[in-house]
Amino acid sequence: MSIPHIVSPVLLLGELNPRGADPRLALYHMPPGCSGDRLRRILGLSPAAYLRLDRVNLCDWRWEPEAAYARYEEVLRALDLPSAPPRLTIALLGARVREATRGPAPFRVVSFTTWQSGRKCHLVGLPHPSGRCREWNKPGAVDEARRLLRQVAPEVPWGEVGASKKEDA
Repeated sequence: MSIPHIVSPVLLLGELNPRGADPRLALYHMPPGCSGDRLRRILGLSPAAYLRLDRVNLCDWRWEPEAAYARYEEVLRALDLPSAPPRLTIALLGARVREATRGPAPFRVVSFTTWQSGRKCHLVGLPHPSGRCREWNKPGAVDEARRLLRQVAPEVPWGEVGASKKEDA
């Protein structure tokens, strides 16, 4: 893997794509019902708005904690590239991603400034977007995720599509 090219103010950081290692398919929103589609609906984004966000998986094919951490280090290095946005929000999707990145618990935010470039960054802990994750079924979970993301990345139209009801997510 190489250093990802981050240009969006938001990076969705996931585990892996069992369908392949193509970075363009990381958290992709097709086919309907996949984790990327579920995440898009949880966040309340149109397909076009969702695809404008950067999306990176920490591993290819299978989960490997050491590889996941190494990939996260590449993401952090990318924050110091001139093309990176001046402010970045990284949504950490799922317990394994949060563990590999030493990120915050679900529905928590940790902020920091990069050492070299001085970019402001926010890590947002979120549950995994798969249909098996029950965290999203809890009352208010979708609304809380959108509220946190609006706080740290107000330029993204969080919640513009669909209601916050569980059946819409």
